Amino acid sequence: QSINPFLTNETEGQWRCNMLFDQFIVIDPRTYEVRPKLAKEWTASDDATEFTFTLQDEILFSDGTPLTTEDISFFIHGVLQPGSTSPFVARFIDIEGAQAYNDGEADSISGIEIVDERTITIRLSEPNAAFLVNLEHVRPVPAAQLEGKSLTDDPWFQAPVGAGPFRFVEWQTGADFVAERNENY
Repeated sequence: QSINPFLTNETEGQWRCNMLFDQFIVIDPRTYEVRPKLAKEWTASDDATEFTFTLQDEILFSDGTPLTTEDISFFIHGVLQPGSTSPFVARFIDIEGAQAYNDGEADSISGIEIVDERTITIRLSEPNAAFLVNLEHVRPVPAAQLEGKSLTDDPWFQAPVGAGPFRFVEWQTGADFVAERNENY
């Protein structure tokens, strides 16, 4: 139905998004442990309400531009934007300030702090045992290419740029979906 990582809500779309966009973290299918992916490592506060993540070194989108924590923040903000129809809203609503942002009462999510290009801190309004697992749904897009555009129906999503193992080539709805190896992966 869709290869828009903000909106995909069915197995085939999720699989294709994982091919094109890569995940912030992954879940080990055997142990259900949270494993690094785009996030290289993280620390959590003793009360499990503040998490600081460090990105892997030199992550590139398929067009060769670097992926930074700005792109991570942009993705979460995009999911939670006012009026969002994203199926992932509930997974991130426990981030401090997310509800106010989603309700249109704040200009940004206060619980997301970009420390530098490779470090981001996320604070929760209360502990949430599912928080790290929910981060598997963060599939960053290049913020610079989508800033100010519709995250639901912009033409960009017909030829997206991601940081996954494959690069989008073409898709004829109801027919072939073509991707090729991402040389920057």
